[in-house]
Amino acid sequence: MTDKQLHELFRAWQAKLNLSHWFLTLSIDHLMPQAGVTESMWEYLEATSTINPTYIREKKVQFDEELVIVHELCHVMLASLWTDADELTEHERMLHERTVEELSRTLLDIVGTLRYAG
Repeated sequence: MTDKQLHELFRAWQAKLNLSHWFLTLSIDHLMPQAGVTESMWEYLEATSTINPTYIREKKVQFDEELVIVHELCHVMLASLWTDADELTEHERMLHERTVEELSRTLLDIVGTLRYAG
């Protein structure tokens, strides 16, 4: 997918997940050593998600760009439950990631792809 297509897919999922009232930014970083990361300021309804499509393509067996976008938006949806990620125990961090992963896969299964919705 091109960067433009990733932005369009991000906006489509933002709308589908009723996050249009949030100020969300998608950043593309081809050098980041992971698939994605999201930093939220939930009290201000602001978040930035950064994804690395190059990393995602290399790990395609596990996930694709759309799943990573949904996963990062699920972090936004649940941001208020985990207010300070730096203070989480390892168990809490793993629970958070597992919850987000299961939710994102379930949403993608229920809704289906929005990849060609534009």
